Order: sequence, then C-alpha cells, then structure tokens
Amino acid sequence: MNSIKNILEILNLFTVENPERSVTEMARLTGLNKSTVSRIAATLSSRQMLARVEVNQKYRLGRKILELANVFRSGLSLGAVSIPFLQDLQFATNETISVFELFDDVFVCIERLERPTGMRHMISIGETAPVFPGAPGKLILAYACGDERKSLLTDNVMELYKGVFPEDAEQLELFFKNIRQKGYATGIQEIVDEHAMVTAPIRNEQGKIIATLNVSGLYSRFTEDNINKYGKLLVEAASKISQAMGCSHSYCKRTIT
Repeated sequence: MNSIKNILEILNLFTVENPERSVTEMARLTGLNKSTVSRIAATLSSRQMLARVEVNQKYRLGRKILELANVFRSGLSLGAVSIPFLQDLQFATNETISVFELFDDVFVCIERLERPTGMRHMISIGETAPVFPGAPGKLILAYACGDERKSLLTDNVMELYKGVFPEDAEQLELFFKNIRQKGYATGIQEIVDEHAMVTAPIRNEQGKIIATLNVSGLYSRFTEDNINKYGKLLVEAASKISQAMGCSHSYCKRTIT
C-alpha cells in the first residue's frame, strides 16, 4: 500500500504551474529518498505514465495520462453528474432547480427538477434561452476578462439590462466585482413578472464557465435571507459539479460560510 501511495504522491506533484519535476524536487516534496523516487520514476516511465525531458533530465507526465484523461472525459455527462446535486438543492429550497448549458450565444436547459407544487417558471428541457438578459448572463459578464467583457457589453446588451446595470462605468465594475465575490448572481422580475432566479457558474477542466446551476421560483419567496441561503447552496453545489467535470481551478473549490 505504501508503494501505491508513493506513486500517487509523485504523480500529484505535476501541475499546470509545475509540469516538470526533477528527481531531487520530487524527493524533497514527498519526503522520499532519491533512490526510491528514481526507481518509481523509471517504472512510471516504462509504463508511459511519465516521460523524461532530454534537455534538462526532468520528468513530465506521459502520454498514458492523456489517454486516461480522454477516457475520463468520454464518460462525463454534465446532466448525469448534476442530477444528485439538483435533488439535494430541491430538497433544501423547495424551488425549481435547473442546469443551463452554454452553447455560443444561447443557454440550453439540459436538466430540470420542478418545484413540487405551486406556480412554476422554467423553460423545458431542451429549450433555449438567450444569454442576455437574466441572471446567468450577469455571471458571464462578471467573470469575463477586460477585452472579452467589452466585446460582450454592446449597446444592445446594456439596453437589455437597462435599470439593472449602473450606467457609470466604475459602478458597473463594482457591480460585477460584487457578483464575483459572492460567487452567484440574482435576477428579480427582470425577464418574467413575479419570477426570480439565483444562479452560480459551472466550469470545465480549464476553469471556463460552461453552464449555470439555478434556483428559480415566485419572487415573493425570494427574500433577502432566502437569496443568501440559495446562493451559498448553489456555489457549493456548482463547485462540486465543476470538480466532478475535471475542474481544479480555485473557483471550482469554493464554498461560502
């Protein structure tokens, strides 16, 4: 068991920030002696789990890791991964829970659990909705980088969010910063009367937003306390879904206390 643990510890040393490691580095970081690390690295190299970099004699991950990653990706289904979290969220909120997957300039509802009783406000599975306006679109804008956000914030988009977005540029930046700090966005009667939504981002292995996890329902039930409660639940659930989809970015490990 110790040998397996040592192998896993060595493999876990390779990251995006540190794609190459020397035997000396691996020994220092794991606490193993150099001869043990050298032997494990040679064995992993023979199985193409590691590869030797001839220029500096360091090691990097081998092509077998890529093959395994492709197997992992092929078995991923955002909808299937999300279902247990949707069930937990519906139990905790008693509201409609959904996942909107992002496809270019539209969201597609790929999963939905409706509120058991009462008024329902939700597009059906398979139906599309424009990215803007709405709470999910706020997330896309809030997390977009400078030039990307400028290209998205057209006059038409600003008009769609008229009365919602501050007109002052500095205040608008603070508006987006607040969304990033909370980790979720809200929309109260912005598209449909008497409808409210709280939404958090789901990310892929690169940390890119690929979908939103949403709680929606009658706006009168979305009090400030409930919005805060739903937001925290969504951020935690969306983070776990993102991790299940392969995301290791800091955004994908977020919880709110």
